[in-house]
Amino acid sequence: MLTEAQKDKWHKDGYVTLKRFFDPAAVERTSSFVDDVSGWDVSDDKWMLWLEKTTESRKITSKAKNFLDFHDPLRNLLLEDQRITSSVEELLDGESRRLKELLIYIIPTAGAIARIRILHKLPDRMVHSIVAP
Repeated sequence: MLTEAQKDKWHKDGYVTLKRFFDPAAVERTSSFVDDVSGWDVSDDKWMLWLEKTTESRKITSKAKNFLDFHDPLRNLLLEDQRITSSVEELLDGESRRLKELLIYIIPTAGAIARIRILHKLPDRMVHSIVAP
């Protein structure tokens, strides 16, 4: 699934960027599902949400963790076809397992995260999969 150049990049630099890993329709659905999660209520025993205030003192979700077990469409979209798992296992040359998932919401009016986004010229939306051997 990965090219030799992508694998070489991983082994040389410790990271690889897979552009257009998802088609535009999947990106749009993922974006919508991620928005759904940001609107969830705080839970004591299911998902974890971190909240912060915007510069307008509005409370927003800044991070979400442990959400895939509670959002079937998002979990299926990301994991059902095994492309992420296959790519990770190809990079690590072995089996992998998902330990946790994390969404970080980059909101232009939200404190330190907004400053980081501006400093590093990050886009409004992007997806990272962090893998460690």
